[in-house]
Amino acid sequence: MSDIDLHELERRQARTEWEIEALRNKVQQQEDRVTTLMQRMDAHHGEVMAAIGSLKDDRARQQGRQEERMANVERQRDRMKLASLVLAILGMMLGLGWIGSATTNGDEPVPPLRQEEEIPS
Repeated sequence: MSDIDLHELERRQARTEWEIEALRNKVQQQEDRVTTLMQRMDAHHGEVMAAIGSLKDDRARQQGRQEERMANVERQRDRMKLASLVLAILGMMLGLGWIGSATTNGDEPVPPLRQEEEIPS
């Protein structure tokens, strides 16, 4: 009976060692999978952060262009106001007769030039 018990114990020991080895292999496989997954997550995180940075850069460029357009519109509006003011002053001066009524020696106004005939070329 001791031979059978000894043989059974050796068989159980061998099976247990085999199971332990199988468990170690599975643990190693899981650790490898986790390591691979972490590397992929790190790579993905890097890509996402780069994309976010790119979006921020694009937004900043877009905002800069919009501010530049607004500044151009404001400059154009200021130029139009200045042109309007100059034209209003000229119109007022014409209306009051301060300009456009040239006279010869203070006597008679000079008639405007009328070109009724064609000038030969």
